[in-house]
Amino acid sequence: MKSVVIIDDNPDMTMMLERFFKRFDKNNIKTFNNPFKALEYIQSEKVDFVLSDITMPNMDGLELLQNVKALKNPPKMIMMTAQSTLDRVLKSHRYEAHDFMIKPLDLNRLEKRIKELLEA
Repeated sequence: MKSVVIIDDNPDMTMMLERFFKRFDKNNIKTFNNPFKALEYIQSEKVDFVLSDITMPNMDGLELLQNVKALKNPPKMIMMTAQSTLDRVLKSHRYEAHDFMIKPLDLNRLEKRIKELLEA
């Protein structure tokens, strides 16, 4: 069973994404609206995949990405945002995110990419 973490400060978004993940796979799915709590969980548990928003209060997704990538065996990560800028895209790639998606999400593309990452 794969372990998936979804992080977004918008509870409606995490709920929608949790339902989406359960639709195509019965992974162990944890959702967080607080990036600090998500990071604590990722640091203490085996996590295979993280889907994180970038624009969040207190710790943005790029800072979260850097912290996760510093772990010994970091999970695969896709970053998402509704406020895309070239700087954010470049930083996501520089910090080694596996992909970058713009909201509203193309759920077919997201599903395909997640399956590719989890099977790799």
